[in-house]
This record gives sequence, structure tokens and C-alpha cells, in this order.
Amino acid sequence: MPGRTNRHGLSRDIPDPIKREVRQACGFDCVVCGCMVGYQYAHFNPPWPDAEEHNPDQIALLCGRHHPPFDSGEYASATLAEKRRSPCCRQGGHPHRDFIYSGEKLVVCLGESTFVYPRSILRILGREIPVAEPPEEAPGPVRLTGTFYDRDGGLLFEIRRNEWFGSAEAWDIEVEGRTATIRRAPGEIALKLVVGEGREFCVERLDMYYAGVRVCAGRDGVRLGSPGGRAVQFRGLIRGGECCIDIRTAGDSAPGALWATAAGGLVIGFGCGASVVRGDLGRAASDLL
Repeated sequence: MPGRTNRHGLSRDIPDPIKREVRQACGFDCVVCGCMVGYQYAHFNPPWPDAEEHNPDQIALLCGRHHPPFDSGEYASATLAEKRRSPCCRQGGHPHRDFIYSGEKLVVCLGESTFVYPRSILRILGREIPVAEPPEEAPGPVRLTGTFYDRDGGLLFEIRRNEWFGSAEAWDIEVEGRTATIRRAPGEIALKLVVGEGREFCVERLDMYYAGVRVCAGRDGVRLGSPGGRAVQFRGLIRGGECCIDIRTAGDSAPGALWATAAGGLVIGFGCGASVVRGDLGRAASDLL
């Protein structure tokens, strides 16, 4: 295909392991401005037309605004090499982007469960994790704010009023179009977010820890509980919930239309203040490790 190879016959298709190495070195965003929007893999020293191999040490991440100036010669290879050695996000910043959610009403898919027009999606021991705020000005998009944590309780990924913020210390953050995938190790996805074209915001995969509680979401629904104990599993639909999933300590009243107890002295309620709660609630088929 014309344009898919350079004059040395090198394909534009960079192998995934090399892409990952470049992302890790560059802090998962454009080395010039720190933007995660539509970044591209830019060969330098030598530039793409003269490159004979995909050497990760000679490839940098550039956003759509800063890649053309490099191709036109505005940025020298030496300048880009310096930016790569000290990328923007390593200078006190974070990989970031607006995720361009445009819906006035929010639908959140958490694994195989759907939450329609929620206010709070998940509350753990009083801490609201993802929460939907009203538009700043009507009509306008709902503003989503949420924090996601790794197994050590460290911040993994954050959404602040419709803007994504990654951690430069993450093992891998890959952004392609409207999808962000955060991995903690090879083949180990901690979080996968997909922003739909309309009002849908999907958390396709989640493996999060917070305050001694583990939350997993995927094809088998949502699983919640203490690591090492039996998990409570939910798959279904909640509409209009003040809080869709509320995890409390034993002794608190169980909120929601559905509720269950989990190991570690946890009480979990589903559909607090909801107009519709429909789904299956039970024990997970395996321990929540």
C-alpha cells in the first residue's frame, strides 16, 4: 500500500512491545505539551523517511498539533530528543486530555451492568468514586469526576470534570481514539474506559482497590468485597440512582433496593434512591483474590 513503507521498506506498523516502550519513556503523552489526544509515534534521528528500524530510543510521542511542525523542520531532531529525555509530564504535570463527553444525561456501563442517569456510581465507606455533576451551564454536558486506585491504594487514573489525568508512574497507559487502557503489568488490565459518541460512558474493565475493598468489573458483571474473601456479584440495570452501589461497614443500615453482606464486615447496597433496579445479585463463582 502506498505510503505504508519508507524508502528502506520499513513498515509504518510499529510492533506493540516497541510502542509500549515508547509510551513508558515519554510518559504516555506528547513530550512537548503533555496532551494525550491522538498522539502519534514520531521517528527522529533519523526521521521516518530515513529510518531503517523501529528503535524505541529514536521514537517520541507527539500530538496532532506538534507532529506537523516536526515533519516540516520547525523542530530539529536534537530538540525532540531533548524533549523525549525530559517529557512534559515529568516536569510536574500529568498525561491528560478532555474526553469530550457531550451528553446532557449520563449512562454508565460498568462491566455488564448499566446505570442510567446516576448521580453517584460507586460509594466506598463514604467516599464517592465516580460521581456525575450537573452541567456547568444548561444545556451542556454532564461533568463526570472519578478516581481509580491500584492494588496498593495509589492513584491509578483520575477524571476531573470531564478531563482525564493519568499517572506518569503507571506501567502503561494506551489511548486510542475514545478508549483509554491502563495496564499494571503485561496482560493485566486495571482499567479500560470507552467514551461513546452519545451519552454512554463505559468502564469495560476495572480492577480497583480502595480502603481494603476490591471492585472488579468485566464480562461477569461487577464483583465487590474484601481481597481474599467471597465476592458479591451484581449484573443488571439501575435507573436514576442517588447512589448505584454503596459499600458500608457492618452495623450501618443496608441501603438500596437490593443488598448483600460480604466478607470483611461489609454491607453492599444496590440502587439507593433508584426508580428502577433490575438484575441478578449473588455470590461470585470464585474468591475475590
